Amino acid sequence: MLPILIGIIVSIAILTVPLMLVAKFIGAQRTDFKTCLLAVTAQVVAEAILHAFLGDNAILIGFIIFVGIYKYMLETTWLKSMFINIISNMLLWAIMLLGLASFMYHTAP
Repeated sequence: MLPILIGIIVSIAILTVPLMLVAKFIGAQRTDFKTCLLAVTAQVVAEAILHAFLGDNAILIGFIIFVGIYKYMLETTWLKSMFINIISNMLLWAIMLLGLASFMYHTAP
């Protein structure tokens, strides 16, 4: 349980500022730190819950949910929120793969 919580906290900490910069770049209405932090927290926690219950089948459902989260929290269009979601998911997968690589490196015989 503790590694999952640490992963969620680290993911939120790493994703917030890049999401804020991408949202400002594409012209979202609300790009303050607090709103971006809430949007990233909603995405990461929802992704953890979806993957816990649905496994890898949660990817498409999660994509639709996260586009909606970004659309309404950052007050932007569907297309812009889809772009934000794609960038955010790429960063999130990079974090997960780096964590997996680090775990494998430190536990290898």
